[in-house]
This record gives sequence, C-alpha cells and structure tokens, in this order.
Amino acid sequence: MRIIEEKEARSDKGKRAFRIKLIVIAIALIGIVAVAAAVMLFTHTFPAITPTPAAPSITTSCSTLTASPTSAVVGSEGQIRFSCGTSAAITVASTCTSTQPCTATPTFTLPSGYVTTGGGLTLVPHATGVCAGGSGLTSGTATSFISSAQSSFDYCGFYTNFPAAGIPSFTVTWSQ
Repeated sequence: MRIIEEKEARSDKGKRAFRIKLIVIAIALIGIVAVAAAVMLFTHTFPAITPTPAAPSITTSCSTLTASPTSAVVGSEGQIRFSCGTSAAITVASTCTSTQPCTATPTFTLPSGYVTTGGGLTLVPHATGVCAGGSGLTSGTATSFISSAQSSFDYCGFYTNFPAAGIPSFTVTWSQ
C-alpha cells in the first residue's frame, strides 16, 4: 500500500509541476501578446508650427521716392531729400516705444556721386523739411526706431563734386 501511496504522491507532484509549467507558459504568452498590442496600436505625427510674423516696425506709403531738388550743378556739393511726395518716406509703428524700440536693417549700395563715408545717406525728421540733424544709415546695420513726436522720416543723400553724368537711381531694402 505504501508503494501505491508513493506512486500517487509522485503523480500529484508531476501534475502540480505540469500545472505550474502551463501557468508560466500562459503568463508568458499573455505578456508577449500585451507587449505586441501596446507597440503596434498606432502612431501620431505632430505638425510643424510656424512663427507668427512680427508686425512691421516701419512702413512706407510709396515704393518710388520723390527727390528734392531733382538736379544739381556739376562740381557742387549739397544734399537731396527723398520722400513720398508730401508724405514721409518712413513711418514708425506706434508699437515701437522707448522701453521696447523696434529695429529694422537697411541694405543698399550708394552709387558713385554720393558721400560713401560719414553719413552719405541719412534719415531726417519729415516735419522739418530739411536735411539737418539726421541719423546716418549703414547698409547691413540695424537701425532702432521709437514712435514719438517725430515718427516720420525722409532720406537725405549727401554729395560732393556732383558728377557731370548725374547720380544714378538705387534702392534701399529694409528687413526686420
């Protein structure tokens, strides 16, 4: 009888070991399926976000300026004021303040005939109507603007020894 009891005990141990193996295999399979399902559900693609352009710090009411005067005596020196006729060539935005000034950068090449050093091209207050008290411009260098009592500007171009061929047209491109 003892032999039968020993066989039954071994048989119970074998059944328990087999059950444990089945449980381990089942848990492993469930884990593999869960991992596979979690990895392969879906993907999200996020769109690119573009910056909102800043409001322009300066504006103009024309693209072709008016010169005053429109001619000069050969060999003379002087200045030519450039505006939008009766309007300013440049108007500063009201958002440009003393605590938060705006900047814009001019790009230009002065043609032969203009003074090329020491303020050959300047910005002057539009209201004065004269080429005095201006601020010199340098191509590629940022200029600060503040909206104030003098928020409108014209250009003045200075020349020495006005050439017989005259002074050709040129452009100034502003960027911010």
